[in-house]
Order: sequence, then structure tokens, then C-alpha cells
Amino acid sequence: MNPAATARQRRARVLVAGLGLLLGALVLGPLVGTTNIDMAAVWAAPFDWSNNPAAAIFFMARVPRVLLAALVGASLALAGTTYQ
Repeated sequence: MNPAATARQRRARVLVAGLGLLLGALVLGPLVGTTNIDMAAVWAAPFDWSNNPAAAIFFMARVPRVLLAALVGASLALAGTTYQ
């Protein structure tokens, strides 16, 4: 077997696994917190935050937290790659 092809396959598998973990973290991250949130309640009225505190917590606190964490992680990865 060609060593270059094997290395490309390994890189592709690692990339797919990393993207899968990132997607999993982006989906499951907003579900974690000190307050239990019913997702049915969040999606019942997602933009009526005055009458739906679950949606307010989800969209104003948890989703931005997860997106900011992904952005910081990507920035640190880019900085580490640049300095190598």
C-alpha cells in the first residue's frame, strides 16, 4: 500500500472525527447548565423571551457561550499553528 495514500486516509479520518466532535459539542453544549430547560418549551415560542424564560436562557446565555467557546478554541488553534 502507498504510504502517502495511507497518511491521507488517516488525516481524513482525524478531520472527520474532529468535525464530528465539534458538531456534537455545538449541539449538546447549550443543553448543559445549572437550570434544566425543556427544549419543547424553548421551541414553543423561541422569540417571546418575556413570557418564555427557557428560551431567554437558551438563546441569550447558552448559545452565545457555546459559540464564543468555539471561536476562542479556533483562534487558539490558529495561533498555535501560526507559531509552529
